[in-house]
Amino acid sequence: MSYARGLATAAVKAGAVIHEHTPVTKLENAGGKWTVKTATGTVTADKVIVATNAYSDDLWPGMKQEIIPVGCYMYATEPLGENVRKTILPSLHPIYDTQPAMVFTRYDRDHRLVVGSLGYLPPGDVAAARTWPHRTLRYLFPHLGEQKMSFKWAGTLGFTSDAIPRFHEPAPGISMTLGYNGRGIAPGTYWGQMLAKRAMGMAASEFPLPVTPIKPARMRSMWMFFYESAFSAYRLKSLFK
Repeated sequence: MSYARGLATAAVKAGAVIHEHTPVTKLENAGGKWTVKTATGTVTADKVIVATNAYSDDLWPGMKQEIIPVGCYMYATEPLGENVRKTILPSLHPIYDTQPAMVFTRYDRDHRLVVGSLGYLPPGDVAAARTWPHRTLRYLFPHLGEQKMSFKWAGTLGFTSDAIPRFHEPAPGISMTLGYNGRGIAPGTYWGQMLAKRAMGMAASEFPLPVTPIKPARMRSMWMFFYESAFSAYRLKSLFK
């Protein structure tokens, strides 16, 4: 979130206008220009960049069906004291493991220990000792002791069927990349720079990805069910460790 806010600050300083809580409901082309419609107003532009990735809807036909959504969730403890931090990730490096549903953990700037995994938020009272975040912290740091969980949140990652990002130009003046497969912070920024260059006149042949048609992911519903079922099963298995 801090990184996204930093990008937003840089964009505003460069002259961009950001409209929060303003979903685009329709794109219409007239006279070679695009009208971007929202519930509260419209914007007219020569070029439109669609950057919705895992949160794609039916704004453009087929875009939503090309992405396989995968959940990702995190919990955060109360801030840890300095003496505790000397024994838990003392160099402040984030870590993740190689389990089928990887576990990752790091500190935030307020010294909260953040721990997360893949899938959507597990059910259960977060204060209960047998819920996922408490079991996981005991597994990672047995000497830490029980910690109060102050926050929990979840988001969605956008996967493709072959784990390769896509670049589409379904109509003149419309460009989009999507499918970062859980690694969106770095490549998302990079593709944003490339899309900006494309909008400013860079040839499509110079784009690092080939232009491809939008194609629904094969067996999308099955993959969605498989991912979430596998993550849930792995969490259930950890109950018996």
